[in-house]
Amino acid sequence: MKKPNLFIVGQTRSGTTSLKEYLNGHPDVYIYHAGKGFFGYGKSEIKSEEEYCNLFKEFQNKKIIGEKCSDYLHCPISAEKIKNFSPDAKIIIILRNPVDMMYSLHNWQYNMETVETIADFEEALKIEEKRKHERTQNPYAYHPHIFYQELADYYTQIKRYIDHFGRINVKVIILEEFVKNPEKTYLEVLEFLELDSNYVPDFDQHNANRIPRNRNLQKFVKNDSFSLLKFLKKIPGTGKLYESINLPEHERIILDSSLRKKLLEKLSPNIVKLSKLLEMDFSLWEN
Repeated sequence: MKKPNLFIVGQTRSGTTSLKEYLNGHPDVYIYHAGKGFFGYGKSEIKSEEEYCNLFKEFQNKKIIGEKCSDYLHCPISAEKIKNFSPDAKIIIILRNPVDMMYSLHNWQYNMETVETIADFEEALKIEEKRKHERTQNPYAYHPHIFYQELADYYTQIKRYIDHFGRINVKVIILEEFVKNPEKTYLEVLEFLELDSNYVPDFDQHNANRIPRNRNLQKFVKNDSFSLLKFLKKIPGTGKLYESINLPEHERIILDSSLRKKLLEKLSPNIVKLSKLLEMDFSLWEN
């Protein structure tokens, strides 16, 4: 059986869902996405490689079959596991200004996933070292996506994939350029995947920012022990109805300019290393 030959591995809160949706409209592509992913953190609901491959059984006629999971970029063992599974796979990574990524992720983890307990972004950053220390005592004490500054270490994460797959098989997209000209980026991705460029999708936004009207209700819905979310997803139209009731789209509050400047200065050495590694210009993040 043909194995997946494409993995969209991240970054989280950086447009990977939109790219997946655009690619899935192409007649030669099928991209799977569900939760943690088989090659990421912790135990997957998928129990074996055979079970994983069976997810793609009906799409063997597609030129590109793959998976999107934004855990795979940050998870330190994912690149090696994917390489061992599919040595010739192509990798796509979308990178967003790391400060914007952290800020957006904090909002998502607090309001949508409800695993973040600290509402203030700056306070959550201050407590990160304490959380890291507690993680050494209990590796499962915190969700990996609340270590925001770790997730902003783009250089380390991307170097793992280049070391395993080679630069030629790793496509890195700058989100801000993707948003500005989605068709241009989309066509570049098709070229990278050696796909016909006749099909062009509607470039709608996916995973817009939302804030629950009632966070306790959202927390209850997301609680895995009740499996309520899985149940609701099986009923057509229920997800959209719930969003309209409790999850309206919401403009994100602009990050304090002094905090933004401080974080960018802190991350600047990492961005410089990243630029040299990829031979790409990330100067637009300075503004």
